[in-house]
Amino acid sequence: MHPEKLPSNLLNLPARSAPAASANLSILFARVAGLGSALVGVLVLLGGKFNFVFLIRLRPELASMKTVTATSVLLVGLSLWCLSYESVRPWKTRVGTFFAALALTIASTMVLQSAFRIDLGVDHLIARVLGSPAAMASLQRPPVTANLCISFLALALLFLRRKTYLFYPSQLLALLSSTMGIAALVGYALNIKALYSIPGYTSTSPQTATTIVALSFGVLFARPRVGVMAALNLDTADGSWPGACCRPPSSSRFSLPACARAARPWVSMTLR
Repeated sequence: MHPEKLPSNLLNLPARSAPAASANLSILFARVAGLGSALVGVLVLLGGKFNFVFLIRLRPELASMKTVTATSVLLVGLSLWCLSYESVRPWKTRVGTFFAALALTIASTMVLQSAFRIDLGVDHLIARVLGSPAAMASLQRPPVTANLCISFLALALLFLRRKTYLFYPSQLLALLSSTMGIAALVGYALNIKALYSIPGYTSTSPQTATTIVALSFGVLFARPRVGVMAALNLDTADGSWPGACCRPPSSSRFSLPACARAARPWVSMTLR
């Protein structure tokens, strides 16, 4: 590939196409998303341990976040934090891969339970470990959509450095999970129950939907130099796309560095 020409396929951009500053911000966002989601999981587990209902269920009429879901979110969040570096240390790679594999095992097992209507005893496993009688007495099977999203996110983290012929599987899986999470949040905002609840299954809680969206975008931002994120990070001195022959229309001149420059004066005025 000639260094002065952009490839026709924006999903196959070279690693150097994302500016360093924007890439660092993207990785920082991924780390914050991972740690924030892990914190939500810890709070829900503490709520189940000490019977703090307000940590598990935001409002009485809303769905609660199950302890199994909180455990999976905690594992995925820690895995994202470990793997959200351009060059990670070997021990962080191993720990992050282990957490992702464990989360995938838990979530996929729950999907099998929901699909075949069987009980493998996973629903109350975390509740027994926590020693919470209230959690063990209540239904702990999370919604099937949450299980699918967590499975997608765990697979995305396991395939974070993998690339097929045309795209990166991790980014496709993250986009799929973010779509379902955003749909649930829209359902709560517009009071459309069909978007966050499937008949015959438990409903997706607001905490679960929020963490799924945060983790999905965190997975996307964890590798800002490749795939779709590299296309969004394209930038030149004037904020436009380089190369006259492949410059898109002016309405498509969108890049993360350009957005950061545009927002800088507003942020400075706000912080004064």
